[in-house]
Amino acid sequence: MLMFKLDKYSEVPLYRQLADTIAEKIISGEIPPACKLPTIRALSKQLQINNTTIVAAYKFLEQKRVVYAIRGSGTFAAKISKPIDEVKPQLQITHNFNDMTPDTAYFPTDKLRHAFDTVLMRDGAKAFDRPCWGGCESLKESLCEFLKTAHVSASPQNIQILNTMYQGVEMTAEAIINHGDTVLVESPSSQEARAIFTSYGARIIEVPIVNGTLDLCRFEDLAKKYQPKLFFLTPTYQNPTGMCYNDKVQEIVLGLAEVLNAYVLEADHLSDLYYGTLDTRPFPLKARDNNDRVIYVKSFDKVLSSGMPSFMCFPTALSSRFSDAEQAPGYIQRGFDWYIRSGGFAEHLLFLRKQYLRRYHKMQLAVETYLSPFASYIIPDGGLSFWITPHIFQDFSGKFLHRKILVTPGKIFTGGYDSSFRISFANMPEEKISEGIGVIASIWGSMDYE
Repeated sequence: MLMFKLDKYSEVPLYRQLADTIAEKIISGEIPPACKLPTIRALSKQLQINNTTIVAAYKFLEQKRVVYAIRGSGTFAAKISKPIDEVKPQLQITHNFNDMTPDTAYFPTDKLRHAFDTVLMRDGAKAFDRPCWGGCESLKESLCEFLKTAHVSASPQNIQILNTMYQGVEMTAEAIINHGDTVLVESPSSQEARAIFTSYGARIIEVPIVNGTLDLCRFEDLAKKYQPKLFFLTPTYQNPTGMCYNDKVQEIVLGLAEVLNAYVLEADHLSDLYYGTLDTRPFPLKARDNNDRVIYVKSFDKVLSSGMPSFMCFPTALSSRFSDAEQAPGYIQRGFDWYIRSGGFAEHLLFLRKQYLRRYHKMQLAVETYLSPFASYIIPDGGLSFWITPHIFQDFSGKFLHRKILVTPGKIFTGGYDSSFRISFANMPEEKISEGIGVIASIWGSMDYE
């Protein structure tokens, strides 16, 4: 039996850890050519991770021609002799601009402990009961109230509690996508979501993000040409570019969805981290969804931790298509519900925005001061990262790594060659941000850079 070991606390995504490990075993001969890899279900059970992570790893390896898939038979090792061309994080990193996990120093340990202790004292052993279909009813009601602050109207019957955001992506694909259907996605965007759609037989059509926004002309042309069943979009602090859809883009997206009888799957994990005033706060596409075309999937992993529940808000017309999902444990749901109702979550978000605002300003100043001669960039109004595009079309992540600077290469989000990269301040100490950006600038400055 093949054994794989993953580090769930690493800054490297789990699907990349798994892909790298499988590639190394194939290169070393431990997995010989034409050997069938474990099934998605078997590997998911062995590693105790979601099926979507396995799918993403296999699809990534397939793109790199490290493995090949035979429909109906499985995934098999290809014959290769050299490593896949992705730069791997090394030890002794001095400036980690790759990490997008929340700073543990900001984790509300005392408030959450009080919330969970209160639930345990109140409910006793019943606190651990499995909630009914869709999740804990009280938590669903709390999330509906939470959504009102983002101008989203929802009822508990349209809320499904999830373990992760990508679980919602997979459920949507299963409910809507038939083999051969088209899904429009942003480029660059999540490769894990693309892998899920591909596993359901979807044809992926990319819509480029140009000058910090969705290319509307291209979007309209492609939508009318391919008649997609689904748009997969991240309208608020898009990962990795950080851009937000303006009113015009939102209206056109929703209008096309209605005309084409398509649905929009809106992914959101950063909208709570806005750094302007309430007047400038961006609202999700779902807030404009008058025709019930948007499936809204939200995660709290960037403001609390990956162990907190995610949720999906779906149109009433799709209710019968969604089966009950694997949920976050009942105790976690009830504790999170109490935390929201007590006001602790709103208080935490306010605190978090104040803390990250300082890092955001440091990053903005450093980027504008040091990188402007060498690259173009998007300055977002929120989120945890900046998107940098060097004037020279070259992957610099290896050179940065040599100087102990870790960034997230753009090809993680495109599946192909890309000179752009993402830099995050989520876990970067405020006093080290300028220093790290200065090192990047010094690397470029020492080159014949035009």
